[in-house]
Amino acid sequence: MRSKSVTGPYSQHLPIPNARGNCEGPTISKVGDYWIVYYDAPQGAARSKDLENWEDISHLVHFPEGFRHGSVIKTQRSLLEKNYLIPEL
Repeated sequence: MRSKSVTGPYSQHLPIPNARGNCEGPTISKVGDYWIVYYDAPQGAARSKDLENWEDISHLVHFPEGFRHGSVIKTQRSLLEKNYLIPEL
């Protein structure tokens, strides 16, 4: 949805790819030129440069078993590389 005003009126909701129109537990983060939305029901992720046109990138991310509702924190890449496989987005 979008609007010129926080009080509306709003445009029609546009679904995120692979989320079947709705998703549960979305978390959004800016990574480079992209906005990335991670969601857990169904598990997946999508990216956009303009917050209107989305590309499904679920095949590029991995969620731990039991993953539910995430958060994003900024950390040093070297710290993550020691513990996790990090795909190039």
